[in-house]
Amino acid sequence: MTIAGAKQRALLAYLALTMGKPTSRDRLMSMLWGDRFDEQARQSLRQALTKLRKLENGGKSILQSDGDTISLDADAVDVDAIEFERLADDQAPDALLRAIGLYRGGLLESLFLKEAAFDEWASGERARYSTLACTVFENAAAYKDDQADSVAAIEIAQRLVAMDPLREPSHRLMMRIFADSGQRAAALKQYAACAAVLSAELDVEPDGETKDLLEEIRASGAKSEKRAKPSPPSSQRSLFPTKPTVAVFPFADLSEGEGEHSFARGITEDIISALAKYRWLAVISRFSADTDPQQIQIAAREQGATYGIEGSVRKSAGRIRVSAQLIDLRTGRYIWVHRYDRKADDVLQVQDEITEQIAGTIEPELAIAEGQRARDKQQDALTAR
Repeated sequence: MTIAGAKQRALLAYLALTMGKPTSRDRLMSMLWGDRFDEQARQSLRQALTKLRKLENGGKSILQSDGDTISLDADAVDVDAIEFERLADDQAPDALLRAIGLYRGGLLESLFLKEAAFDEWASGERARYSTLACTVFENAAAYKDDQADSVAAIEIAQRLVAMDPLREPSHRLMMRIFADSGQRAAALKQYAACAAVLSAELDVEPDGETKDLLEEIRASGAKSEKRAKPSPPSSQRSLFPTKPTVAVFPFADLSEGEGEHSFARGITEDIISALAKYRWLAVISRFSADTDPQQIQIAAREQGATYGIEGSVRKSAGRIRVSAQLIDLRTGRYIWVHRYDRKADDVLQVQDEITEQIAGTIEPELAIAEGQRARDKQQDALTAR
């Protein structure tokens, strides 16, 4: 059955990517029909659900409803994006190779709506899956290169470059694989391709790390020095050498009046729960809201935390404002800052929505930061030789 309407496709996509987490009708209405009056939005949702209920597997509808919540039947539906994430989380070599076999391009790349709430959620999910895909392809290509299967390693790395031609680490990976397999000329051509696309699209040159690799390959004569690589991934090994540790600090409640602190606590606890599902992260959270923020950061660093999440909540005149920041605790630098403004019609719905978006955005930001830190350490090691 063809799903013609963009809103119906968006509804199905949202339910698919939140598999196992029933969603309230009010949440779906605000995500997809937030610009309409409640009764109009409710009617539009009913019509969309009626059409989706016609989708069946073995004569059974793929939709489940329990009172006011809607979800997909996990026994009746296979979602490739969910399976991709599960395989990526596994990290064993065969799981990584199966994951890249599932990957067909950017998540929901052809689905855009004039609904800010949905597009904000989709943008966060798109960024998260893109970062995850890059990590999966990098690890799979490195594994194949370690196994001296240069043909497979090059094929995987070429797909990685095609995902984002402006991503320099992907070009460097291609250069190293070509050089490791004795294809020095191809490695030099890859640098030229990288330089050309950066010049044409961004009017910049390759960065210092890419230029250094070029000189290393030129100086090698026939083959670059084999880059230091970890042993092949296993189901027990993280994507990074050690788990990055993130500390979730109590969100400050700036609301006026008594009895408002539960919302700030709820935001904090939900972010902790959402981040804890990412097995490549370690999450610590036992901090008192009454402690001075500087002392909390000191305590977090003493417990081994490398990143911190802090924020504040303010409720006033029927509105809720939540601010969140991601901090590199080693440098004090803010990696990511964002503010969310919502109506306070349904506090629990707003809490679920905001924490989901915060966690879904912070996780790829952490992956990017850790990837850059790993590259910086590798460059320092090469410079020290």
